[in-house]
Amino acid sequence: MKLYLIMGIQGSGKSTLAKRLQKEHTFIHISTGDVLRRHIDQETPLGLEYQKAYEKGIMASDEIMYGMLDDILDGYIDETIVLDGFPRNIEQLEWFASKYSVEKCIHVEVPKSVAQDRMIQRGRADDNPEAILTRFESFESKTMQVINFYEEYKKVVRVNNNRSIDSAFKDLTEALGLSTRKNTRLNEIDTEQWDDVQIHKLNICKNDVLIVRIPSDSSIQRGELEKTLRNLQAVINKNTGVVIPICMLPGEADLSVLSIEQIEKAELKKKDD
Repeated sequence: MKLYLIMGIQGSGKSTLAKRLQKEHTFIHISTGDVLRRHIDQETPLGLEYQKAYEKGIMASDEIMYGMLDDILDGYIDETIVLDGFPRNIEQLEWFASKYSVEKCIHVEVPKSVAQDRMIQRGRADDNPEAILTRFESFESKTMQVINFYEEYKKVVRVNNNRSIDSAFKDLTEALGLSTRKNTRLNEIDTEQWDDVQIHKLNICKNDVLIVRIPSDSSIQRGELEKTLRNLQAVINKNTGVVIPICMLPGEADLSVLSIEQIEKAELKKKDD
């Protein structure tokens, strides 16, 4: 696993940049905040435990974050991850650095006034002035220590996002040394014709699965793509003796919360199935 961190005050646009890395360079974007909010919406035990603190702008406890992250990251052994929202303080960093190696720490920078305006405009329930101020103070007093730690190892990439997202993203990709060609991992299937497709090899419950994501507005001929994928499946089987499942999902599918049921439903079946 290659692991990148992306950090910045809330409203900095870090999640927008991370999602674009996922879309254009087949990173897996894992936002701890988004995962926690889904738990709240679904009223899971974790969500119910965290909801009151969340509404006040207080971060999740370390115990909640450690268990949640281990569960998520265990499924992405062969992937490139951009982790959004963790670690937020020195205590979390000590746990995290003892288990995971980081390629780069991306620090997305904007003035607080700009970030606050963005949060107010997005209209989320927890974006009240008191909660926003609490998050800003927490970032400056705690999260900056994490960034400073990686700065000592020359792993910090700074991106000015107080401008157009295209300009900020261009500088980010250049700083990370990424190819200008989208979805370069498609070389694995030896074809240049599927520019809109993203392919990820995940490990779900100790079993490898190939996830193929296709944008809803794509003009790709599904039949031709299925033929190519079946050929890929056959090559893997010949070389390893393993028939690896291939699942086709919408481009917007969130890979951080896939269930076994979703995998089975989306699996590319044999022609005679």
